Amino acid sequence: MMNFQQVRFVLAVMKTGSFTKAAELCCVTQPALSNAVNQLEEEFGAPLFTRTTRLVEVTAMGKHLEKDFQNIVDSRLALYSSVSSWLSRDDNTLRMGLSPLVSSDIVERMMTCVKNKRPDTAFVLTELNRVDMEAALKSNTIDIAVGPAPLPGIGLHKTIVYAEPLLLVSAMPFADEGTQCSLDILERQQTLLVHDDCGLAQNVRSLFEENDLELKEYPGRALGYHVLEKWALLGIGHTLLPASKITNPRMSRGLIDRNNNPVMISYAASWAPSILAHPAWPVYRECFVSENAIN
Repeated sequence: MMNFQQVRFVLAVMKTGSFTKAAELCCVTQPALSNAVNQLEEEFGAPLFTRTTRLVEVTAMGKHLEKDFQNIVDSRLALYSSVSSWLSRDDNTLRMGLSPLVSSDIVERMMTCVKNKRPDTAFVLTELNRVDMEAALKSNTIDIAVGPAPLPGIGLHKTIVYAEPLLLVSAMPFADEGTQCSLDILERQQTLLVHDDCGLAQNVRSLFEENDLELKEYPGRALGYHVLEKWALLGIGHTLLPASKITNPRMSRGLIDRNNNPVMISYAASWAPSILAHPAWPVYRECFVSENAIN
């Protein structure tokens, strides 16, 4: 019997054109996603995708059903949003889900912007890993999520709100202060990472993949960014951290990719369609979504 997870997975593959990228978007393993899609195709009695080793294409039937799949997602989201909004409506409270990666300075500027325009606003802040943001938005636990892009979530609105340098932290000696390092020097060098939940590790992996570089991951994992920094300075390996999370700037350097562009990490805001009816939405949009409000 078809379930909602299968619908999500099918739409993610249609959107990304890749089972691997769809799995990353849905925060599941690639085999789990592939198996779920295969089961749905068996139930339908016809394939939704044609697969080769290099390419995934939507079949004619898949294209015909794509809008129907999207309608299922939209209808489910609208139903949950309506129920939650009815039960917990509070026009003066803004519930924010924040990734631990998000700069506290940016959060302060966002909150100040809202307070200046709606002084009675009360904030409820919840620290969430990126993998938990979609569920929190769709269950109406939070109103707006801010975390490292790309944020998962089919049927949610998203936009990039700011970016900051992703810096190299290492015990190895650097050249003159202020000089940038080429990302190429990190190929096959031991890289320290946190667990996958917050999104930093995935951003680092994507960065290496986009630059055709081999990433050598340290087998251990840190629970916090300050631990990554300490391990790097102990010489265990190097790590990449957002500039706002580094406590010892003298031991960090900016990076440039193979196109000579500064390596950055972008952050996105995400929200459910139901918030568009909130009386304070124009203010939230100006303070959270408008790049002019925080850049």
